Amino acid sequence: MIQWLQNYSGTGVHGENLERNELENLRKELKFYRKKYEKEVKEMEIVSEDEEPLGQEEQKSIDDEMRKKQQKKKYKRPTISDNVLFPEEIKNISNYNQEQIGNNSEIYDKFKDKFQSLFFFKNLSQNELNEILSAFKTEEIEEGNTIFEQGEDADKLYLIDKGEITCWKTMRPEDPLTYIKTLKEGDSFGELALMYNYIRNYTIKAKTNVTLLSLDRQTYKNICQGNIRRQREYFKTVLKNVEILQTLTQEEISKVLDITIERIYKEGEEIIKQNANEDDFVILCEGKCHSEKISDTGKAPQILKEFEKYEFFGEVPWFKSENRNYIVKADSDCSVLVISKTKFKRLVGILENILKRKLEIYQKYMKK
Repeated sequence: MIQWLQNYSGTGVHGENLERNELENLRKELKFYRKKYEKEVKEMEIVSEDEEPLGQEEQKSIDDEMRKKQQKKKYKRPTISDNVLFPEEIKNISNYNQEQIGNNSEIYDKFKDKFQSLFFFKNLSQNELNEILSAFKTEEIEEGNTIFEQGEDADKLYLIDKGEITCWKTMRPEDPLTYIKTLKEGDSFGELALMYNYIRNYTIKAKTNVTLLSLDRQTYKNICQGNIRRQREYFKTVLKNVEILQTLTQEEISKVLDITIERIYKEGEEIIKQNANEDDFVILCEGKCHSEKISDTGKAPQILKEFEKYEFFGEVPWFKSENRNYIVKADSDCSVLVISKTKFKRLVGILENILKRKLEIYQKYMKK
């Protein structure tokens, strides 16, 4: 790369083809790497012309040190995909420790802001969150004790229920620990342990007697992936009860499951808005709702239809390019499944063509 930069960073035919800003950046990069490599060459230079060759033990010690440095450079932080939940593990999902630590609502109230700020908690349903809360364990740590050290394997998230802890860090193995900050009641630490099979970035010590709530990665993974699996089976059951989707093959249903999302609406909220150019196909799972048309003359809304479990609405824009001339309002708290027309078309195809597999279904819905 340096040779290439030397050849092409000047003027001439090649240089004229580079924009001025890019050329300046390349020159800066070349200067940076020259300094970097010159420094590394000096540090790695072991035997000079005026020195005696190193002994075997001394050379072995240097080789080991260099090998450790190379391993650190090559280290790649693994992601959550490195921790797949296998079928044999899924069978044991219900066996995780569900030790109760007081009232779940009290825990949630205390750490509400924290749960809403951590992305792996804030999108959980209330049932999922309750299940997570029930899986936290209580740990009592005495003042001055080390909770974990920098470089140890990370496998737990901690919430501080009582007391204070201090965070320490060292940049190099030979450096002393440097104080970073103090965390107090209501704070959390070790969050990345739930997502990554990684090492601790800090050394954590108890500044006072501390009560911690801990959740390990395996338990979190079991709960979340188990819920995803159960949710997927539930979605599949719902889709099979929807007449307009009964022409789909098993493979197509599997694709639709990937783009199906659940939404919750409170009583009185609008599930479908009038004159909104949306392409959502909506299936009612729980609760009751109705469609109505609002008059431009100020008259009372006209009730069009009341929907029951597994009935659907919003399908007309899938066949015709037009805005909706009605609204759908929740009569009670409702749970619905939503499928995007754009995503459905990309993954499965045009619904109109799929309906042609069963003439009676095609004729029924194409007349609308």
